[in-house]
Amino acid sequence: MMRTLPAFIFFLLCYSYHTLGQSSDSLLQILAVQNGSQKAATLLELGKAYFIEGQDSLSKLYAIQSYQLAVKLDLTRIEGDARLAWVRTEMAYSTSLEEAYAQLDTVDRLAARTNDQDLQAWAYFRRAQIYSGSLKYEKQVDPLMKKALTIFEKTKNAQGIGSVYVDMGGRAAQSGNYINGIDYYLKAQKLLEPLNNPVQLRAVYGNLASSYQAIGEDAMTINYGNKTLKLAETLHDPRLKAFALAILGDLYMEKKQYKHALAMYSQQEKVLNAFQDQSPARAKAKVAHALAKLGKYDQALAYCKTADSLYFHRSGYEEAIDYFIEGLYAEIYLAKKLYKKTIFHAERGINSLQEYGELGNFHLELASFHSYLADAYEQLRQPEKALIHFRQFKNHSDSLINNDALEKIANATMMSEFEKKEEKNALRIATLENDKLRERQAALFFVLLGGIGILGLIGWSNKQLKSKNTELSRKNKEIQEALHKGQSIERKRVASELHDNLNTKVTALRWNIESIDKQTLTTQNTKIFNRIFDLSGDIYTDIRLISHSMLPAELEKNGLEAALCRLMNMLENNQTNRTNFHLITRLSGLRFPESLEYQLYIIALELINNIIKHAQASDAWISISKENNQLWLIISDNGVGFHSDNQESGMGSVNLKARVEDLNGTLSILSEDGKGTQIRVNVPFQELA
Repeated sequence: MMRTLPAFIFFLLCYSYHTLGQSSDSLLQILAVQNGSQKAATLLELGKAYFIEGQDSLSKLYAIQSYQLAVKLDLTRIEGDARLAWVRTEMAYSTSLEEAYAQLDTVDRLAARTNDQDLQAWAYFRRAQIYSGSLKYEKQVDPLMKKALTIFEKTKNAQGIGSVYVDMGGRAAQSGNYINGIDYYLKAQKLLEPLNNPVQLRAVYGNLASSYQAIGEDAMTINYGNKTLKLAETLHDPRLKAFALAILGDLYMEKKQYKHALAMYSQQEKVLNAFQDQSPARAKAKVAHALAKLGKYDQALAYCKTADSLYFHRSGYEEAIDYFIEGLYAEIYLAKKLYKKTIFHAERGINSLQEYGELGNFHLELASFHSYLADAYEQLRQPEKALIHFRQFKNHSDSLINNDALEKIANATMMSEFEKKEEKNALRIATLENDKLRERQAALFFVLLGGIGILGLIGWSNKQLKSKNTELSRKNKEIQEALHKGQSIERKRVASELHDNLNTKVTALRWNIESIDKQTLTTQNTKIFNRIFDLSGDIYTDIRLISHSMLPAELEKNGLEAALCRLMNMLENNQTNRTNFHLITRLSGLRFPESLEYQLYIIALELINNIIKHAQASDAWISISKENNQLWLIISDNGVGFHSDNQESGMGSVNLKARVEDLNGTLSILSEDGKGTQIRVNVPFQELA
């Protein structure tokens, strides 16, 4: 089963200009009676309107006419905005990037000549967006965004700040940090909705729908998906409508409601057929995918061929859609028993993925391709080749199971941190109210000279302040305790579900498999029997490891030291683990606060997982000790190492730093290529009686 093709380019880019969303027809009527600066401004608005309506050629044409007229009339700001509008339309195609860079250079000169900070900020913002699609300029994206945001904040430009938040949300979500992405989008929504400009909300609603879908929040996905559709109708915006239809279609595909998915994808295809970019090809590929799931292989094959041809001729080269199309070809031809064609397209798909280099991100696709190849070679009676690809299928499937489990734990952790952030925001509001109370106290103090009666009022105010501070501290403690308790209960529930429910079913499955009389099986079926039996054992072991790792009973009962000892035993007994782990502890059974023990256990678990996945180490050491009121956790290995600078912005590194900061601790990472890695965590603690 291939991964669902991303809707459009995965996230909508923010179209951030001062357009009021007027239709092109009304603007053309206005243009007929205008001249001079008014005509230049209306030409600019026409360019934006045509972009929203999906008529990109007209959009670029009117943007060009606008800045050409602005140059003649020396209208610097209109010229700059018109050039930026041209760049925004070009971003949908990326066929004239050099010309786009030249347009941005011209806007930079205009902003510098007129000292127009707002225009300069928009130029930074648009350049960052266009650079984000280039490996050559990727490192310049964040600095440019920060420059734009700094200017927007200085000038209190809510529209500009909101636009930057939308883009930052998209970058966070594309890296897998959907919770941070949603946080940015909601901030942008809060800033942009009061502006009463529907154009500004097109990226907000669409990206919220996409992000909520990614974390499995179906109700919120449908809510923002419908909001996006309604906004698209208001704006006469076919791109936005197609984006929303794709999100809803993807949701139905995940829920295996293929008829509903086909209906959404078919509507999307009709909307996009008029476009001359690659988006119609992507839409047809989605239709083909849904048809294949419904068993309509001839129709699916026809759509697949059309999408393949259309995309190639529109782009002129093969991109990410290739592996998706090849997967569809392989799936369809396998169902039609055309095994040689299955092999041809499955191998092409694998070759296409290898061009990306980072094969670790494509375990699902690679597992699918090797499954198709194993089945095809088995039907062609080439068992040796079938066995090779079955092993590859198993390797990628095992990695996929581990990745899915880790992703679920990461999503649960991110949701917990998101809720915690909301609690902190509530406390911050209460603190601001206290600050206002202090301001009143200061005012009353200065009025004190006016009469003795005011002294009593100040005393009363001071008493109220102390009472509120005491209450605030108490509630803060209660919230933290309740949050930790709630998280522990949820972790117990999930771990119990995995261990008692799912693992029991896997055990029952193994018993049923064992009950099969192998003497009645052919040689080929005996091989298949053995593979199924071994795979069920691996699944049982993985589920058991995950359920015990989420909230070990040993951690609650006997503390951190005992939990780490048990973890070492589990790793030692895990046949797939190739690293020897050594535990060095000097705690002598000492207990710490539950939240501290759990956080340190999760930190150790994440670092151990990184060693297993990436370090290629033969040995690793976990040391935990105390010194005065400081607790030290040191994890090191003799693996391949890495440049510490390259890990600064990774999501794992960010999460690790956030956990250590929540414990008021410090983190240091020492590593060099080929010389292993050492990570030191130091946190303060209080001993429990």
